[in-house]
Amino acid sequence: MSKNLELGGFGEWLAQREFERLGYLVTIPTQKMQGDLKVIDPETGDVKLVEIKTAKRSQCGWQFCLNKREGNHYKTKCTYANITILQLVGDSGLVVAYAIPSALLEGVKGTSFRRITPTKRNRWAGYVSDYRIFGGVM
Repeated sequence: MSKNLELGGFGEWLAQREFERLGYLVTIPTQKMQGDLKVIDPETGDVKLVEIKTAKRSQCGWQFCLNKREGNHYKTKCTYANITILQLVGDSGLVVAYAIPSALLEGVKGTSFRRITPTKRNRWAGYVSDYRIFGGVM
């Protein structure tokens, strides 16, 4: 198994655990092109499809491929989901998550972060998340 698949699996597991810790119901979508997780607010029944992207630091910081074509279809496309969670894994194991409405990522091939902590220069700084995606947050 490639390290990217292992990291991706870890990221999905971590996000699922965090959503469940907050009391959300979490399932795996049964159809393709629905993101990685289906998150349900048990109080309202609202459903969000969530795409999870996880990256470790490289020489250029944290890099995420958001929308990638392969032939005549997309290998990955964030806009199949309502929300994209970008998880930055630090050298010490610290994970910083950003919950970005997927509509903002339409046509964006990728994005990167130079620092794990949000800065004013980071275009996604306003989307740092504790995985609360309901209740007017998104």
